[in-house]
Amino acid sequence: MENRPSGQMPPGFQRPPRRPGSGQAAQGSGAGQAAGAGSGRPGAARGAPRSAQPRAGQGQARSGTQQIPPSATRTGARQGPQSTARAAGRPGQGGAPRPPQGAAARQGQGNVQRPPRKRRKKRPLSPEEARRRRIRRGITVGAFAAVLIVAAFSISAAVLFKIKAITVNTPDGELPYEESQILAAFGHTVGENLFGFGLEGAQENIAKALPYLENVSIERRLPDTVVITASPAVEQCAVESTYGWAVCSEREKVLRIEAQPPEGLIRVDGARADSPLPGQPLKLTEEDKQPILRALLKKTAAQGLVPINEIDLTSMLEISILYQDRIRIVLGTENEMDYKLDWAWRMVTPGQTDDSLGDAERGTLDVSSRGEDGLGRARWRAGVL
Repeated sequence: MENRPSGQMPPGFQRPPRRPGSGQAAQGSGAGQAAGAGSGRPGAARGAPRSAQPRAGQGQARSGTQQIPPSATRTGARQGPQSTARAAGRPGQGGAPRPPQGAAARQGQGNVQRPPRKRRKKRPLSPEEARRRRIRRGITVGAFAAVLIVAAFSISAAVLFKIKAITVNTPDGELPYEESQILAAFGHTVGENLFGFGLEGAQENIAKALPYLENVSIERRLPDTVVITASPAVEQCAVESTYGWAVCSEREKVLRIEAQPPEGLIRVDGARADSPLPGQPLKLTEEDKQPILRALLKKTAAQGLVPINEIDLTSMLEISILYQDRIRIVLGTENEMDYKLDWAWRMVTPGQTDDSLGDAERGTLDVSSRGEDGLGRARWRAGVL
């Protein structure tokens, strides 16, 4: 390989023609590079070989190609501008030393000792802020203590409290079910956790499974006993439905379904039970009639108008009841129900008023209206029910 002077290209090399107008830019750039070379900066040193070429050569490049002397070598071209630039930055060769870079620069910065920061003094708390802090601290401590207590109780309940006895109490008389049936409906046996079931859920399960039990209550007695208390349901009325007559208790609980209304119970006309099921509460298709039926059942018993054989709710403007199967008492609307029932009781009970009816009289007693003086006015129609 031939050694050619720096800045010369091998023979046969042709530069591409420059666009029109680029000659002036080339001349300007050549002049700038020459000026930069004199300043001693590394960037200016790279432009020195190109600026050393005569302007005539640059003018030739506009029109066509420029012939590079064969004395130029690749080594010289590679070492020309770069070696000059490197030399400009080395000590002892006319250039300024480079500043440390990379890890060396970071290491130098790390060795610089900064003055310690002054800590700001904490502002003293006001009485209100101190009180709030004490409250928050107390709440946190209380919550943590509550969690610990609940966890300890849960662990002790699961380990220590086991059922050893289940008893059945019947304070209101003999129950229509055997004790074994009640325990089976309860669903929990000896050896289970005393706190492993809910009281309300267990009570509902017994009431549904055994319809003729009413007022069912369950009690836990520490450390190991469960007490079941129940009373027998009492049949009170019969309400017609699509499936037959629903026999209900005093607490409006469906006890059974019969094809015909049983004798001795209060027959409810003008109202229908909605899909009655034994063990479930009674629900009427016309919901506005249910509170009236409930009030009549309770208030007639409390007033002493017993026995009642029938309650007619066909028209809410002409509510009536059949007393002792011989006197129909017309109450009218539900307004002033207490006054009307009290007035009717006085009329059908001998000796209460001068106009009280006898024990053998039959007919219809209308107590739905009052006179101008505000007192009740009773109208009696004998023999008509």
